[in-house]
Amino acid sequence: GEIDILKIDIEGAEKDIFRSSDLNWMKKVKMIVIELHDSYHFANFQEDVKKMGFSAHAVSDSFAFAVAGPA
Repeated sequence: GEIDILKIDIEGAEKDIFRSSDLNWMKKVKMIVIELHDSYHFANFQEDVKKMGFSAHAVSDSFAFAVAGPA
C-alpha cells in the first residue's frame, strides 16, 4: 500500500533517515510533514527529498512539508 502522509518528528535524527542507503520505502510516500531539528535545516531537507522526486516547502524555520511528484 501507499502512505498518504508521513509525519516525522525524530528529535535530530532526520539526516540519518534521508541519507540512509535504503530508501525504497520512500516510493510509497505521497507527502512528508517534518519538524526539523539541530543542524538539519530546510535547505538540507529540500536537497535530500528533491533527489527522491519530492518538492519541499518551508512552513517555518522548524517545520516543512514535501509532496511527491513534479515541483
